[in-house]
Amino acid sequence: MSHARGKPYHHDPGKIERWHLSLKSCILLENYYLPGDLKQAVAGFVDHYNHRRHHESLDNLTPARRLIRTRMRLLRLGCTLTPSARASC
Repeated sequence: MSHARGKPYHHDPGKIERWHLSLKSCILLENYYLPGDLKQAVAGFVDHYNHRRHHESLDNLTPARRLIRTRMRLLRLGCTLTPSARASC
């Protein structure tokens, strides 16, 4: 799991709070006796959330699919993508 930075000075805690609520409701269904088991469960949730779960706010795409579409659109426009996922056009 890697940290992605949002817009500077953008304060919308609702989205991350909703994500944390979804994570907690999934993770708290079981007991984890070893830290590795909990880490594996969180990784599974993140994979499901980003690659399998369709989001209405993203036109029923997964976040990963939306990211790919956005990058492809930027490349078609002639933009170059840097490793930090910033585009320069």
